[in-house]
Amino acid sequence: MTAITLLSLVPGGSFTTSLPERFGANLRLARKAAGLSIDGLARLSQRNFTLIARMEQGAGIPRTDTLIRLAGALGLEPHELLVGIAWQPGPEPPRPIEKDPNQRSEIVRLWSVGKSVEAIASALGKTSGAVSSEMWRMRKQGVDLPYRIRRPAAP
Repeated sequence: MTAITLLSLVPGGSFTTSLPERFGANLRLARKAAGLSIDGLARLSQRNFTLIARMEQGAGIPRTDTLIRLAGALGLEPHELLVGIAWQPGPEPPRPIEKDPNQRSEIVRLWSVGKSVEAIASALGKTSGAVSSEMWRMRKQGVDLPYRIRRPAAP
């Protein structure tokens, strides 16, 4: 079997397309390079014509077993159909309060000096719902966070 180099599938080397669109472009060009119709590829890969047509249109991506069948039918290695598809991790998401002991101690400190849930949330860069939920969990674990009664403002 002759491997087909698929390094420049999208003109201009554009990698701005979505994953399904990029996979579809790779699949379509590999199929055409192999001289197959969609129906021919469907028969060789034992997959549905509509499934392959939808993937080529960028309307879906294959399961692993389908990727292997498509590559085999085209005389390629599966990774060759994934050329130009990569993922770069972004910044680490913020840690949940319950996993950050510094934020838990800050909640206790701010609460003990009379700060509101909203003020604590603002200081920690969290939502008041997240702080309130964490305070509930802390109370369940025995942390001393006395409840406060909200009194209406004086007239």
